[in-house]
Amino acid sequence: MKKLIAVLLTLVIVAAFAACGGNTEETTVAVEETTAAVEETTVAGDETTEAVEDTTAAAEETTEAVEETTEAVEETTEAVEETTAA
Repeated sequence: MKKLIAVLLTLVIVAAFAACGGNTEETTVAVEETTAAVEETTVAGDETTEAVEDTTAAAEETTEAVEETTEAVEETTEAVEETTAA
């Protein structure tokens, strides 16, 4: 009886290993697809970072232009006030 139970348990274990062992190809394909997706996401993230840096640089240039325009308007306003007062 003990030998019969041992043989049955051995067969169950072998069947379980056989059932689990057949998915290695599918797992490999899934890992490769995931790796490719991660690489694409990384590239997209790098492109987004570059776009943000470009936008930040453009915003800084715009801020400088606004400051220069504000100074010019203030100088013009002072000149008009001096001309009006004279």
